[in-house]
Amino acid sequence: MTDTEQSERIRRSAAVARAHLQQLLSEARAGLDDPARLALLGALYDDKDADNSILGVLGDLFTATTAPFNDGSAALDDGSEFAVDALDIAASYVRDSAGSRVEQARAHFSAHGPAPST
Repeated sequence: MTDTEQSERIRRSAAVARAHLQQLLSEARAGLDDPARLALLGALYDDKDADNSILGVLGDLFTATTAPFNDGSAALDDGSEFAVDALDIAASYVRDSAGSRVEQARAHFSAHGPAPST
């Protein structure tokens, strides 16, 4: 299989996304104050705006890769059906499981105010 312009665009976009996520990771590793922690958790997932959260977009990416199979425009063989199911489950885990846990943590930190200083 040869690379296409679309493949190259995807690789470039993924590299940009990775770089931005690395910036967030660097901020988190450097230590977060309470407002920054809430901002980061809200960016990762927010029940009120799940479609625009990082985890929401990641879940949508998994789902979008299976769209031709789910809408019937591509044929499913046994292997494809397994792969589509696996990606649909991954999308669900990212949005529902991981997202709800991030939301629970964000709600906790928001309700309990600043962390005690040591």
